[in-house]
Amino acid sequence: MAKFCKFHTAGADSILPMGINNETLEFVSKNHVIVYGHVGALSGMKAMSIELTPIEVSNAIAKKLRVPVINIAAGGACDGSEMVDADIFGLMANPASHTKTYGKFLKWASERYREWGEDVRTGAYPEDKHGFHMEEKELDKFLNKLEQKY
Repeated sequence: MAKFCKFHTAGADSILPMGINNETLEFVSKNHVIVYGHVGALSGMKAMSIELTPIEVSNAIAKKLRVPVINIAAGGACDGSEMVDADIFGLMANPASHTKTYGKFLKWASERYREWGEDVRTGAYPEDKHGFHMEEKELDKFLNKLEQKY
């Protein structure tokens, strides 16, 4: 429950709990947290996430339920769609068939790391503007203390 409260106070507008019991789901939903449920975990849900079901099944469920139905590769009658960041950014070595990759984050990130490493090796980074300086009076005090023998 403490984690749900942290998400809620951090600004999350809903949660999709996985691997918790129906009593906890019911308690969370009664305490004004919007809960997305999976089939089999329905207590107190205010919306439902449905994934990898046949489109006909998703459409029938979405039309029947009075709560919003959000899908992952599950059909057109749903109220919205979701996808895992790892799929969107191409982070999975073997992406699932239902995913759509919008960019290769690891390729992009490794190129940025290479550029940074090259800047460090050539001295282009860090520049003076990337750091900060000590007031001269404080620097003198520091250097004097550093030279003292203990």
